[in-house]
Amino acid sequence: MDTMKAVVYDRPGKFAVRQIPVSEPGAGEVLLRVLVAGVCGTDLHLHHGEFGPTYPLIPGHEIVGETGDKIGKVADVIYATETAEPAYVRVDFGVLKGHHVLVPLDEAYRTDHGDLVVPFDKDTVKHAPKVPTPVALTKPLEHEVEEYYSEHHS
Repeated sequence: MDTMKAVVYDRPGKFAVRQIPVSEPGAGEVLLRVLVAGVCGTDLHLHHGEFGPTYPLIPGHEIVGETGDKIGKVADVIYATETAEPAYVRVDFGVLKGHHVLVPLDEAYRTDHGDLVVPFDKDTVKHAPKVPTPVALTKPLEHEVEEYYSEHHS
Protein backbone atom coordinates (compact mmCIF):
# COMPACT_ATOMS: atom_id res chain seq x y z
CA MET A 1 0.00 0.00 0.00
CA ASP A 2 1.28 3.47 -0.90
CA THR A 3 1.80 5.95 1.90
CA MET A 4 2.21 9.72 2.13
CA LYS A 5 3.32 12.28 4.69
CA ALA A 6 0.55 14.30 6.32
CA VAL A 7 0.04 16.59 9.28
CA VAL A 8 -2.39 14.78 11.59
CA TYR A 9 -4.13 16.44 14.56
CA ASP A 10 -5.19 14.22 17.47
CA ARG A 11 -6.75 17.15 19.34
CA PRO A 12 -6.62 20.96 19.21
CA GLY A 13 -3.02 22.21 19.13
CA LYS A 14 -1.58 18.65 19.10
CA PHE A 15 -0.28 17.46 15.73
CA ALA A 16 2.50 15.38 14.19
CA VAL A 17 3.78 14.60 10.71
CA ARG A 18 2.98 10.95 9.99
CA GLN A 19 3.12 8.41 7.19
CA ILE A 20 -0.48 7.48 6.36
CA PRO A 21 -2.06 5.33 3.63
CA VAL A 22 -2.87 7.07 0.34
CA SER A 23 -6.63 7.03 -0.28
CA GLU A 24 -7.91 5.55 -3.53
CA PRO A 25 -9.84 8.08 -5.63
CA GLY A 26 -13.54 7.42 -6.06
CA ALA A 27 -15.71 7.85 -9.14
CA GLY A 28 -15.20 11.27 -10.68
CA GLU A 29 -12.14 11.99 -8.51
CA VAL A 30 -8.47 12.25 -9.42
CA LEU A 31 -5.45 11.54 -7.23
CA LEU A 32 -3.00 14.46 -7.13
CA ARG A 33 0.58 14.42 -6.01
CA VAL A 34 0.75 17.37 -3.62
CA LEU A 35 3.78 19.51 -4.31
CA VAL A 36 3.05 22.36 -1.89
CA ALA A 37 0.36 22.81 0.76
CA GLY A 38 -0.47 26.18 2.24
CA VAL A 39 -2.05 27.19 5.51
CA CYS A 40 -5.11 29.42 5.45
CA GLY A 41 -7.33 31.05 8.06
CA THR A 42 -9.58 27.98 8.33
CA ASP A 43 -6.57 25.84 9.26
CA LEU A 44 -5.68 28.27 12.04
CA HIS A 45 -9.21 27.98 13.45
CA LEU A 46 -9.01 24.18 13.25
CA HIS A 47 -5.65 24.29 15.07
CA HIS A 48 -7.48 25.94 17.98
CA GLY A 49 -10.35 23.41 17.84
CA GLU A 50 -12.84 25.85 16.34
CA PHE A 51 -15.48 24.96 13.70
CA GLY A 52 -16.22 21.60 15.38
CA PRO A 53 -13.49 19.43 13.86
CA THR A 54 -13.55 15.64 14.07
CA TYR A 55 -10.30 13.92 15.07
CA PRO A 56 -8.02 12.61 13.79
CA LEU A 57 -7.92 15.57 11.39
CA ILE A 58 -5.73 16.14 8.34
CA PRO A 59 -5.87 19.87 7.50
CA GLY A 60 -5.00 21.49 4.23
CA HIS A 61 -7.06 22.36 1.20
CA GLU A 62 -4.77 25.02 -0.27
CA ILE A 63 -2.57 22.82 -2.45
CA VAL A 64 -0.55 22.81 -5.63
CA GLY A 65 -0.68 19.38 -7.16
CA GLU A 66 -0.14 17.57 -10.39
CA THR A 67 -1.50 14.56 -12.19
CA GLY A 68 1.84 13.89 -13.81
CA ASP A 69 0.92 14.38 -17.48
CA LYS A 70 4.07 14.98 -19.47
CA ILE A 71 3.45 17.48 -22.24
CA GLY A 72 6.67 17.72 -24.19
CA LYS A 73 10.24 18.95 -24.07
CA VAL A 74 11.11 22.47 -22.97
CA ALA A 75 13.26 23.62 -25.85
CA ASP A 76 13.78 27.33 -25.36
CA VAL A 77 13.01 30.30 -23.09
CA ILE A 78 11.30 33.21 -24.85
CA TYR A 79 11.52 36.77 -23.50
CA ALA A 80 8.59 39.22 -23.44
CA THR A 81 8.70 41.94 -26.07
CA GLU A 82 7.98 44.75 -23.58
CA THR A 83 10.03 43.74 -20.53
CA ALA A 84 12.74 41.44 -21.90
CA GLU A 85 11.93 39.14 -18.95
CA PRO A 86 11.49 35.36 -19.37
CA ALA A 87 7.80 35.03 -20.25
CA TYR A 88 7.33 31.77 -22.18
CA VAL A 89 8.92 28.45 -22.86
CA ARG A 90 8.81 26.82 -26.26
CA VAL A 91 7.57 23.28 -25.82
CA ASP A 92 8.29 20.74 -28.55
CA PHE A 93 6.15 17.61 -28.80
CA GLY A 94 4.91 15.01 -31.26
CA VAL A 95 6.80 12.68 -33.55
CA LEU A 96 10.40 13.88 -33.66
CA LYS A 97 9.28 16.89 -31.55
CA GLY A 98 7.94 18.47 -34.75
CA HIS A 99 5.19 20.60 -33.12
CA HIS A 100 6.12 23.79 -31.28
CA VAL A 101 3.98 25.94 -28.95
CA LEU A 102 4.63 28.67 -26.42
CA VAL A 103 3.55 28.19 -22.81
CA PRO A 104 3.39 31.15 -20.40
CA LEU A 105 5.64 31.04 -17.38
CA ASP A 106 3.12 32.88 -15.17
CA GLU A 107 2.28 30.54 -12.27
CA ALA A 108 4.77 27.94 -13.52
CA TYR A 109 7.27 26.40 -11.09
CA ARG A 110 9.90 23.69 -10.92
CA THR A 111 9.54 20.60 -8.76
CA ASP A 112 12.34 19.21 -6.61
CA HIS A 113 12.91 16.73 -9.46
CA GLY A 114 13.46 19.57 -11.96
CA ASP A 115 10.16 19.18 -13.83
CA LEU A 116 8.48 22.38 -15.00
CA VAL A 117 4.82 22.42 -13.92
CA VAL A 118 2.40 24.78 -15.69
CA PRO A 119 -1.25 25.51 -14.80
CA PHE A 120 -2.56 24.06 -18.07
CA ASP A 121 -3.52 20.53 -18.97
CA LYS A 122 -1.91 18.54 -21.74
CA ASP A 123 -4.72 19.10 -24.27
CA THR A 124 -4.71 22.86 -23.71
CA VAL A 125 -0.99 23.06 -24.44
CA LYS A 126 -1.16 20.73 -27.42
CA HIS A 127 -3.94 22.80 -29.02
CA ALA A 128 -2.20 26.13 -28.44
CA PRO A 129 -1.25 28.19 -31.49
CA LYS A 130 1.70 26.55 -33.25
CA VAL A 131 4.87 28.59 -33.67
CA PRO A 132 7.84 28.25 -36.01
CA THR A 133 11.28 27.43 -34.76
CA PRO A 134 13.27 29.47 -34.07
CA VAL A 135 10.57 31.69 -32.56
CA ALA A 136 10.60 35.38 -33.36
CA LEU A 137 8.24 36.76 -30.72
CA THR A 138 6.25 39.66 -32.13
CA LYS A 139 3.56 41.66 -30.35
CA PRO A 140 0.80 40.05 -32.50
CA LEU A 141 2.08 36.54 -31.68
CA GLU A 142 2.42 37.40 -28.01
CA HIS A 143 -1.15 38.74 -28.00
CA GLU A 144 -2.45 35.58 -29.74
CA VAL A 145 -0.73 33.31 -27.20
CA GLU A 146 -1.90 35.38 -24.21
CA GLU A 147 -5.47 35.43 -25.52
CA TYR A 148 -5.48 31.65 -26.09
CA TYR A 149 -4.25 30.80 -22.59
CA SER A 150 -6.51 33.36 -20.88
CA GLU A 151 -9.48 31.55 -22.49
CA HIS A 152 -8.20 28.15 -21.30
CA HIS A 153 -6.89 28.97 -17.82
CA SER A 154 -8.26 26.64 -15.19
